[in-house]
Amino acid sequence: MSIWERLKRLFKRLNQPEQALKALKAESEEKIPYFEEKEQKFENRLEALKAEDQALKALKAPLKALKAENFEIKEEKPEKIELEKESISLGLAAGYFGKSLREIENSLTRIETFMVNKEWFSNQFNQGIKKLEDLIISHDQKTQELLDKINQRLDELSGIASKAPSPIREELVEKIEKIKKEASLTPRMKEILQLVKLRGEVSYEDLAKELGISISALRSILTTMALRTNEIERFVKNGKGWVRYRGA
Repeated sequence: MSIWERLKRLFKRLNQPEQALKALKAESEEKIPYFEEKEQKFENRLEALKAEDQALKALKAPLKALKAENFEIKEEKPEKIELEKESISLGLAAGYFGKSLREIENSLTRIETFMVNKEWFSNQFNQGIKKLEDLIISHDQKTQELLDKINQRLDELSGIASKAPSPIREELVEKIEKIKKEASLTPRMKEILQLVKLRGEVSYEDLAKELGISISALRSILTTMALRTNEIERFVKNGKGWVRYRGA
């Protein structure tokens, strides 16, 4: 709306005073509820402020009471720890006991270090058995050499005895053959002969295990025995070597 139009409207109201008063009165009546609402809100706010003030006063009272009493905070001093003689003795005993345990453990460790283990023992035992077998074989060989020399001398005696007169010759030859038969077997051969005699017949494998020698070593001994005695007989059974006792 322009200024000119406002002025015209104002002059028009001035020319009509009664109507202007009525309009003003109506406008005022319209504004009354608005101001009443504002007034009510103001009063409510004022009451709320009064209530808050009373609450603050109520909180200040305990604080004043606390200040009046003048509380002092005392620091607690650390209490001295007094060790009894029994506790000290127990501690020392535990220390010595622990030290003794450690010394025992160290001693056991040293003992275990020097102890013979199974592998070392088996190795040493097998080496000892091998040396023993070698000694037995060497002994048998030396015994065999000695028997060969004895048989050689007996053969020489047989040659001499054959030149003797008839009654004496037969007697001498019989005695010489008896000596050969008794002296021709080594101790190991005699042992084999007794085992075969007890079993009746036995395989090379079982006989070698019982004697503690190899099968090849047993074959060699049996070959020599077959030349010196007719009490045993060798044969093959199920593709394996066997020996049986034939008797004297």
